Amino acid sequence: MAVKKKWWYLSGPITGYANHNEEEFATQAAFLRSKGYSILNPCAWPHLKTWAANLKRDIKRLMTCEGVFVLKGWQASRGAVLEIFVAIILGMPIRDAYTMKPVKVSTIKLFKAAFRSLVDPSQSFANV
Repeated sequence: MAVKKKWWYLSGPITGYANHNEEEFATQAAFLRSKGYSILNPCAWPHLKTWAANLKRDIKRLMTCEGVFVLKGWQASRGAVLEIFVAIILGMPIRDAYTMKPVKVSTIKLFKAAFRSLVDPSQSFANV
């Protein structure tokens, strides 16, 4: 019987970065694949018309994964903060995409940051 690989979602900042941060996503996705992980890379998918449409699609795909790897700068990304919030609610492990070590996230701070992002999209989440 074949062993089914478990997928991991790659989360990080996209909006406001040159080329939607595609190079960083691709580099880390390749690194993680070289370590044996199956990676869902949202930057590899077509960009939809709105931020909300992208987030809806991405959250659906994230929910099929085993866990989430985060790129540097994820705390400053409204979408990534919301993705990590969903992952924590679902009990998924969160790991650093560079070291593969677990990332400790303050659930209370993350909840507040996720809420603030809905009220004021310009908020920074550097202290999460």
